[in-house]
Amino acid sequence: MQTIIRSTIVNSHTRIRRKRLLPAAGTIVTGVGQKVRPNQTVARTTQNTNFEILSLSERLQISPSDVEQALLVEPGTRITQGMTILEKKGFLGRGLNYESPVDGEVFGINNGRLIVKQSGDIYELRAQIPGRVVKTIPNRGIEIETFGALIQAVWSTTDEAHGSLKVLAHTPDGFIFPEQLTSNLSRHILAIGHVDQPGILERASDMGIRAIIVGTMPAVMFDYAQNCGITVVVTNGAGTHGFSDAVFQVLQESDGLTASLFPKGDEANRPEVIIPKKKKSTHELMPPPEPLAVGQQVRLLRQPFTNQMGEIVHIFNRAQLTLIGNRAHGANVRLQSNQVVFVPFANMEAII
Repeated sequence: MQTIIRSTIVNSHTRIRRKRLLPAAGTIVTGVGQKVRPNQTVARTTQNTNFEILSLSERLQISPSDVEQALLVEPGTRITQGMTILEKKGFLGRGLNYESPVDGEVFGINNGRLIVKQSGDIYELRAQIPGRVVKTIPNRGIEIETFGALIQAVWSTTDEAHGSLKVLAHTPDGFIFPEQLTSNLSRHILAIGHVDQPGILERASDMGIRAIIVGTMPAVMFDYAQNCGITVVVTNGAGTHGFSDAVFQVLQESDGLTASLFPKGDEANRPEVIIPKKKKSTHELMPPPEPLAVGQQVRLLRQPFTNQMGEIVHIFNRAQLTLIGNRAHGANVRLQSNQVVFVPFANMEAII
């Protein structure tokens, strides 16, 4: 029997390729082969575009055909407020002039009406990670290749962030008090095993801390985090158990490096933590989950082994008796303590 279980990427050093896409069609300002920095603009577009309709025929009391003959502009012409856009000569010098009341670009002319496209806000797309451009997506964005650590999370707020990583947790489930957040942590991304006080997020926002990576939070904290003013990424979800050992190890190894946080990544549409490293890697991330096999590293998701890491040592073809007395399909897992326990497939996830 072949079994596929959910998986999470927790990798300390691998090749990473990520797309950076505009919210609407725009202009790409980088090219393939170019090296980019996190703060560098790689593409831009205009948002919130408005259209102004100037009813020239009605305003000037002339026919639509006369409007078209008298216009001094055509579709694509840039116009500014006060610019003469229509001039109609009349008898004995009595002509008509019309000055544009708005800035913009002539979008079209229809039945005596001039349609003006007004420029909206300029949106600039940042690279967000250092790396090399390996592909351009016409009018939409680019794909960047970098090397480093990659952690998939389970939840995040909606904003991206990047900054120097500071691991405050001394253990996977380590927590802090608000007063431990000092001014030297400003502009950093903090890693804390467990956050259970709104005051921590509030103080972090007030101090200019860029983001917090947290293992777990109480369920009631998630709504508060959405509106706390900083980026929050949760790697393990609701609870008190903190980071998984695998995530905590990668974060500790990366303490002091620059990290980038993304609300949603390419893989499985989940939030991601990317920590670029200078050294290249030939390691490639595994493709989508393959059938579970002996030797696979897994994280256990339910009591009494919540958050423990282990290795698959035997996969059963038939349902087995569980600790609570029912039967379920699963596998024997060797924990880090060397204890071997039976775990239902539903209670584990593969770490890749």
